[in-house]
Parts: sequence; C-alpha cells; structure tokens
Amino acid sequence: MRIWIALLALGAGVIALYWQELSPLLTGDAVKRFDTLGDAPIFEDFTLDSLNQVNRMTVVSGQEEVVIDKTADEAKQNWMVVNYIDQLNYPADKTQIFSVLHAVLEAERVEQKTSKPELYSRLGVEDPAAGSGNVLLRLATGESQWALIVGRESQEHKQGQYVRRAKENASWLINRRFSLSLDKNDWLDKNIVDISNDAIQSMAIDNPRSSTGVFVLSRDDGAAVFKVKGFAEPPANVHRATQIAGIIEALSFKEVFPKGDDKHAAPKGKTITTRYTTFDGLVIEIQCFKTEDDETFFILKAEAMSSAAANVVEQAGRLNTLYTKWVYHVPENLFEAMDGALVDFAP
Repeated sequence: MRIWIALLALGAGVIALYWQELSPLLTGDAVKRFDTLGDAPIFEDFTLDSLNQVNRMTVVSGQEEVVIDKTADEAKQNWMVVNYIDQLNYPADKTQIFSVLHAVLEAERVEQKTSKPELYSRLGVEDPAAGSGNVLLRLATGESQWALIVGRESQEHKQGQYVRRAKENASWLINRRFSLSLDKNDWLDKNIVDISNDAIQSMAIDNPRSSTGVFVLSRDDGAAVFKVKGFAEPPANVHRATQIAGIIEALSFKEVFPKGDDKHAAPKGKTITTRYTTFDGLVIEIQCFKTEDDETFFILKAEAMSSAAANVVEQAGRLNTLYTKWVYHVPENLFEAMDGALVDFAP
C-alpha cells in the first residue's frame, strides 16, 4: 500500500511539473479568450469583399510550394495550379479553393496561446521556412495580402487548430481546421467532361477488335435505346451501349500528363476511338488505350457541328483548349467499359 501511495504521489508531482511547463503554452503569456464568436476573426480586414477579390493562393512548407492563381489564366477568370508540370498550368478545383477562403473568413480566434518562439514547435506554428513540416498559407489580391501559419489540430477542441499570423508573436486556437495539401495533384479540377447519357444522340466506335471498321450506335431524340446503324432491330446488348454512353457522364481523371512523350502516346492498332455526338451538336472524341504497365489513358478532342448553336460552339472551344495539351490517366475499368465491338451489338 505504501508503495502505491508513493507512486501516486510521484505521478502527481510529475503531472504538476508538466502542467507548470505547459501552462504558458496553453494559456499564452497573457490569457485572452473570446467567449462570443464574431468578436475575433483571424484577420479583421479579411471580409467577404476580400474573399471575392483574392486572385492568388500559396501553400508553402519548407522547399515545397503550391501556387494557385487566377491571373495565370489567359482570360483571368479561372483558378489555375501554376507550373503543375513542365511549366504548364492546369485548372484548379474551385470547390477546394473556396473552402479554404471561407474557412479564413469564418474562423474565429477562441483563445490566445503562447507568444514564446521556443514553444511554437509544440503547437506547430514555428516558421515553415525552417523545415518544420507545418504550412504557411498566403492569400493576395491586387492590393492586399494575408499570411497565416497553420499548425497542429487541437486535441481539446474537435474542430480547433492552432495558428499564428505571420510576423506576429501571438499564437491562437481557432474554431476551424484547414486542409492544405502540398501535392499539386490534389488541387486539380479532376472533372474532364460531364454530359448526361440522355444528351447523347450517337456514338461512332472504331475498335481494333471490329473487323468491319467503324460502326455507329444512334437513337432518335427521346428514345432510350441505341440501335446499330444499318440494323432495324435493337442491339443484342442494350446494357453495353448504355454503359459506353455513360462514360462521359461525370468523367474524371486520376492524373494528367502533357502530350508529347512516348510513354503516354496512343499506340497504333491498339487504340479504341469513340466519337460521341450530342443532340445539340457537341462532339467529344476519345482515344482510349493501355500502356505497357496496364494503365488506362484517354486523349480527348472537342468540336461542334456546323448546325450547333453559339453556346455549343463556345463550349467545344473551351473544352478543346484544355484537351489539346493533356493526356488523362483514368481508372483502369474504363478501358473495359469502352471496349465495344460490332460483334457485341449486332442483333
């Protein structure tokens, strides 16, 4: 019993000593708490107007940097991941960007923490340039800038995180958490094209498995079932036709690579080419192939039929501006989904 009492006393002493060392970290040098949300935004001068004017966001940690910039777009309207690969920019995911911007706007400082540099590392709010592994978030408009060091997530507050405004000593517990990846691929808009199955009028398929060459699946406006051109009866496999049509509905990629290298070039005699035409005259052509390591890639091209309305012509031009530069690494199952031959459909 005496041994247990001694151990308990020793444990209490260790805890007291630890708390004495940690208390400045938890409470700050001068305790400052905000009980009413709305009184203490992260940046007092970052308003809704500021959010709408931000045109550059940078995420930095050590030597790693992700730059997302509106001015990198020729039209200065779309967010772009700068120098994604080979000095080429790629469209960024607006949803993620605005999630970060709204977190900055809505987050509140809940409690002031330490102002002592020697204690910053415990909260993860030391200078990221020192290779600490934490993240510096920078936002900028044409005239204003904001910089926030984003540290560790709080264990005492489920939605809390520790931060420090750059060039200031005080650190803070806030009531939001940031998701700030240093992988440029995570910031890309991975949507390639999104055209509903119902919008597709025809599909011209050129598959090396078809000895007869190109064959066409088409349907009348309002019809649910595709027919093989030249046959009066519905195809033998209605499901396969619908499956191929569904490929360009919410089509997204895993990775994207610049055109021009041999590794991601469409191999002759082993490429399936499918040409989708919508009822309003938009044409999407996809070359589908597998590489030697059994990965599936798409190369796309967009155009508008001569009868298409102006908005369709504009859409085709916008898509093709993107497609001309890139090869898309897509899920492996899409090759099998695209692999339709006439023998699979003839009644």
